Amino acid sequence: MMEMVWDDELAATAQQWANSCAESHDTSRDIRRFAVGQNIASAWTTKPPGPYEASPNWRRQIAGWFSEVQYYRSGYSRTTGHYTQLVWGDTYLLGCGYSFYYDPARGYIKNYVCNYVEICSATRHINLDILLATFTGCLTPTNMLGFAQNEDIIILERFVLMSIDCLKNFDVTSSSTTFHFPILKMIWNQTNEIDCNLKREIVATHNEIRQKIAQGSVPNQPPAVNMQEMYWDDELARKAQQWSHYCTFAHSNPIDRVDGRFNEVGENLGQTKSKILSEKKDFNKHILKWFNEHEKFNYGPIIKSNLSISGHYSQLASANTYMMGCGFSRFRIKNIYYRLYVCHYGPSGNKFDEPPYEAGNVDCKDELEPSKIYPNLCTRRDSPPQLNCLMPNITTTVKPETMTTPQYISTGRRFLNLLPDNSDVINSECKQCKPFADILRDDKITNNIRIEKMFNLILLNTWKLRE
Repeated sequence: MMEMVWDDELAATAQQWANSCAESHDTSRDIRRFAVGQNIASAWTTKPPGPYEASPNWRRQIAGWFSEVQYYRSGYSRTTGHYTQLVWGDTYLLGCGYSFYYDPARGYIKNYVCNYVEICSATRHINLDILLATFTGCLTPTNMLGFAQNEDIIILERFVLMSIDCLKNFDVTSSSTTFHFPILKMIWNQTNEIDCNLKREIVATHNEIRQKIAQGSVPNQPPAVNMQEMYWDDELARKAQQWSHYCTFAHSNPIDRVDGRFNEVGENLGQTKSKILSEKKDFNKHILKWFNEHEKFNYGPIIKSNLSISGHYSQLASANTYMMGCGFSRFRIKNIYYRLYVCHYGPSGNKFDEPPYEAGNVDCKDELEPSKIYPNLCTRRDSPPQLNCLMPNITTTVKPETMTTPQYISTGRRFLNLLPDNSDVINSECKQCKPFADILRDDKITNNIRIEKMFNLILLNTWKLRE
């Protein structure tokens, strides 16, 4: 029986369905990665709620689903479907949503929705026979090392990678302290923000390498005509950090990297592992490792066979790339500590049948002008300034005693203020029920929600162990 883990995408789809105030199952609940199971429930009363009665009572509701065990007999029954979903042995991901609203016919309604995924549920979406015939072995992070942008791999949806790995390498054992997932096997994860000084160091290392390439100082590589200076971009960094949260040493889906500004976004990955916990973020080590692939790169048009051995370097050497952002995470699998480095580049390099840059002496033309920092690089006239880490961050601090916590419920098309000292109706239109948890989150009260998530997991897993 698998240990359950919270999944934010499942929670988002559950919350979206809860927002609709429907009291039936969502028939379109499957997500791109998985086929999804679902438990729903509603509770209502005609009594107007007090200040805190609009909050969800997850413990009571989950206990209600579990209580169907008294009616359970071998096989499927509509009367025990909630119970069997809770104790289904292969279920390992869940996410829940909640809304509270007013129905003139019945009164005040609490609406609960939980979505669930079982291991290998993704296999029902694809023809694995065709995929396994196309590739040799399993597409797992361990045998995808070194791929900078191999088209045969990165165009696949992430659930395909999970499915193949699931069929081949899944460890069926589990316990209350360790859980096994086809790709995401971490039981401990920590991410740290990349501060301004580290951002500046990462960009400077990239530009120093590009300066070296552009001036012809790299053995067997010609100088560059139009190599652009790179700048940090927070949106690219956000997407890179988002992918690093998956703790997966494999390339993300190219579609997920695109943000509307660039048709394609490139990606370089690096990973270190150790038996000793380290907080060091050693981006320079991995950037230099990517650069050292120049020894295997023969200057000329990019071909597919180049990418597995020198794709990181050719991305670093892409003349038209001028924006970048990186992410970082640390995690542990069993007793091994991992540090994962992800960098995104816009626009992407590694264009097939094109060289990474034009060979020749520097000549900044058209929308380019000579860089003021790197003599052999060009910069765009509309480029942002390089990072200035000496400027202080401006923040506003609110003392705890001055903060208020308004709580609302939806009454069809109006909100009721549930503060004890104010029960006036707020004249704002509402096209659908406003989830109570969303309002709390808007007011930056997230601790209770996080506790709810952890409590749900503990509660569910306690029941599973008893069963």
